Amino acid sequence: MSTFIKEPNLPRGRVSALICGGLNEELIDFFKGKGTEIYYTEKNNSSDEAVSRHADLSAFYLGKGRIIVDKSQKRLISELSAAGLDVTETYGRVGGAYPGDCILNHTVIGDRLIGNSKIFDKSVEAELAGFKLIHTNQGYCKCSVIVVDERSIITDDESIARNSSENGIDCLLIRKGDVYLKGHDYGFIGGASGKISKDEIIFFGDITQHRDYERIKQFIADRKMKTVSFAFPLTDFGGIIPIKENIF
Repeated sequence: MSTFIKEPNLPRGRVSALICGGLNEELIDFFKGKGTEIYYTEKNNSSDEAVSRHADLSAFYLGKGRIIVDKSQKRLISELSAAGLDVTETYGRVGGAYPGDCILNHTVIGDRLIGNSKIFDKSVEAELAGFKLIHTNQGYCKCSVIVVDERSIITDDESIARNSSENGIDCLLIRKGDVYLKGHDYGFIGGASGKISKDEIIFFGDITQHRDYERIKQFIADRKMKTVSFAFPLTDFGGIIPIKENIF
């Protein structure tokens, strides 16, 4: 039975529907082979070309079928609404120079929301009563975080690691620079990964080539989880946004 994921980033079963941007053919084939329903973001002509289809910039899932979507993503809004999601459009538009491109780029872990509160879209501000806010100076918060479980994250950002740890989140801080993003010096670890079930984390490329692989591997294994990896270079494709799951 497929149902909306209750807690953002924390599927209890296998993800059966997700939002993504410009994933490569190998990843698309992987998800289709699992029977996963895919909703695609449209290109945002106001954003940098390298991130113009990144899902983690275009939508912010609140849980229980509720989602905020960039108002310029008209097709995606229509498709998600038709699928039964409660869709709220942003007040502003995602795009332009930083921080205009990351007004939805925040991370939810349980009842906590990690993000730069100075750049929230008004649609996000309207939801803050439901969360404990953990402010961070990093605007690209969702890009920078893997939510591992209800109490644990992996991040490549020092500000996120420090502020999250101070608020009771078990955090593994890893080095930047080992994630590919076309046209940039490097991408972010959160944009190169995502949870596809309660106990599986997918990496968009070869995670074994990351300088901190052994630490990442152990951190995940300690939480009784496993990884899915691919032979191509670890790449920031803008992550995935799981919205539905099958619970058996």
